[in-house]
Amino acid sequence: MAIKEFHYSSYFGESQGHLHYAEVCPYDPSLNVYEMKSDYSGWFVKYQIDLVPISKAFPVMKERAYYSGESFNAAVALLVRTDNFKEDSFLVLELPGQIIHYNLVDRSFRVICNFGEDLQKRRLSLCYYSCGGLKAWPYNQ
Repeated sequence: MAIKEFHYSSYFGESQGHLHYAEVCPYDPSLNVYEMKSDYSGWFVKYQIDLVPISKAFPVMKERAYYSGESFNAAVALLVRTDNFKEDSFLVLELPGQIIHYNLVDRSFRVICNFGEDLQKRRLSLCYYSCGGLKAWPYNQ
C-alpha cells in the first residue's frame, strides 16, 4: 500500500430532534458520535463505533499513514436515530468506493452501494477530495 496523508472527516446533523456530531480521525480505530444534551449545555458520547471489524470486512478503508501506523478512511454520511422499537438506529458510512449501512444496535453492516473496482483503484471517494465528504439526507415517502 502507498503511504498517504491522513484526512479528517466530520458529520453534523439532526435526527428525531437530536443534534449529533461525529468526527473520523483516521489514526483512531474508534469513531465517537456525540449528541447535544437536551438543555444544550454540552455534548456527550451517544455511540462509540469500533472501526476495526469494519476494516477487516472492507480492507480498502485501511492504509498506511505517513506516521507508519494504520489509517482508517471512512466518513459519516448520515445518522438515522429511531426512537421507536420497530427499527434500529444506524449510520450511513462512506468508504473508498462503497457506501455501507452500519446498525448502531447490533453492530452489523452491509453494503448499500458499490461504486466498482475502477473507482476504488482511482481513489475517487468523496472523503479524499472534500473535508465535508458525502452529504446525505433522510427521505420518507
